[in-house]
Amino acid sequence: MKKTNRTEELINILHNKQERSIYEWISYWSPSIITDIIRRAISMITMIAINQTIIFIILYLLDIYIRYYANI
Repeated sequence: MKKTNRTEELINILHNKQERSIYEWISYWSPSIITDIIRRAISMITMIAINQTIIFIILYLLDIYIRYYANI
């Protein structure tokens, strides 16, 4: 018996039109999907926070430069 991952197994189930209950499908798939979604959300939030911090620092330094050195 060849070892298959979950995506290939889902494709085979859909291709063969084997009937599975919704509860069985959710209980089989949800842990990996939920952890993947949480992992992606956390990484996206941290990237946005890092980008916002860098932009804020650049704008703050530009503001200091304009106020004190350029005398505008």
